[in-house]
Amino acid sequence: MIFARRSNTLLDEILITNERLDRVAERLDQITEQQNQTDKQLVLLAERFDQMVNSQIALQENVNQLTVLWTGLAHQAEQDRAVMRQILEYLRNRYPGNDRSTE
Repeated sequence: MIFARRSNTLLDEILITNERLDRVAERLDQITEQQNQTDKQLVLLAERFDQMVNSQIALQENVNQLTVLWTGLAHQAEQDRAVMRQILEYLRNRYPGNDRSTE
């Protein structure tokens, strides 16, 4: 009788332990699935970050090219103004008095 009670108690404990182990196994499966999803999201995030970095590099190159272009244009404009001043000075010397307004 004592053996039967102890056997039943041990069997109950084994069943309870098995149920707990099943719940733990299910929870571990859920955690594993969540971890896999997180890993996939991290891979996507890393890819997007790489794309962003590459876009930033391309943008910086474009800005540098524009800076060179605008610097060249500003330099050319200054040269053009100098030539125009020379032409204006030449015309003033050649046709004195024409730059005054008549009253």
